[in-house]
Amino acid sequence: MKWYARTWACLAFLLAVGLGLLAAGRGRGDPSDDDAKKAAAIAAGPDVLKLADALNGDTAAAKKQADVVAALDLGAVMGQLGLRERGGQGVGPKPGAIKPDSIDLKINGLGDSTKPLKEKQLTAEKADLQRALEIARAVAEVTPRYAAKYAKNPAEEKLWAKYSEEMKKTTQEMLDALKEGDPKKVQRAAGNVSGNCFDCHTKFRKD
Repeated sequence: MKWYARTWACLAFLLAVGLGLLAAGRGRGDPSDDDAKKAAAIAAGPDVLKLADALNGDTAAAKKQADVVAALDLGAVMGQLGLRERGGQGVGPKPGAIKPDSIDLKINGLGDSTKPLKEKQLTAEKADLQRALEIARAVAEVTPRYAAKYAKNPAEEKLWAKYSEEMKKTTQEMLDALKEGDPKKVQRAAGNVSGNCFDCHTKFRKD
């Protein structure tokens, strides 16, 4: 599947999931589950950020911190990429300054080939996007550790490892493209990140 087609598929998938969760939430009328997920994501935040920092050069510290993060619940770790209002890190230090205020949704939007990324926007958001990708890279660093828990058999473990390694690769490629400052390369890389997320979530995500 072409990267741009996968991006559209990913956006459609995320919309469907979001609508499904909204409908489910209205049906049960109990926000306690969402509150618990938000609290878990917030609690995991400092450890994930430490890993993001360590991955910028301190190999020993990164290895030690990855062990800390990998001991946390996967949902809380992945939650760093979600909406800030739901416990995610968001994009940039100021809530709502960059929209959508969600790392995964921002990456998905940047990968939308129907809306070319302008150099002016890239320049204005570059530092915040780079930090967002460092956080995504930190999440990717520990994702392989969860295979034994979520994969049901050796074949699924192999597939989990494939998607995890692809997440590492694509987030790093997007980071490199951001540093280079080429809007087209950033957009193409964002589409690849989104496509990989879609493929993995289609196979393994249950909620």
